[in-house]
Amino acid sequence: MSRFEEIIEFAIDQEIKAARRYERLADLVENPRAREMLLRIKTMEEEHRKKLENLDISEFLNYTDKPIPDLHLSDEKDIQSKLKDLTPEDILVMADDFENDARELYLTLADRVPVGSATRDLFLKLAEEEARHKYDIESQLKSGI
Repeated sequence: MSRFEEIIEFAIDQEIKAARRYERLADLVENPRAREMLLRIKTMEEEHRKKLENLDISEFLNYTDKPIPDLHLSDEKDIQSKLKDLTPEDILVMADDFENDARELYLTLADRVPVGSATRDLFLKLAEEEARHKYDIESQLKSGI
């Protein structure tokens, strides 16, 4: 497996983890609007996974002039035991951070493939969608959860 294939697998794994995270967070939130938003974002993360699984990585495989950094986004922290003590606002702030990390990942990946390629366009679209998730979460926070 090439490094680029590993990166795509990494991104897919991040989307799977994100969907699971949002499902767990939704189970902790009592506010119906916040819960609905978290479940909607979960569904979007599952759609991102599907897009990545169907990605034609041939453009990626032929473009190797830039080193690929380790973003350490998959470094899972043991937060499960702490989740029960979080307020709905804490949960949304945490979700906001997840979306920002995902957006940064896709922007970094977009910089590693040729301008105008379908692969780059997909990564930029995914980054935009993650930014939209972040906006939705921040809007929920602004409205007082």
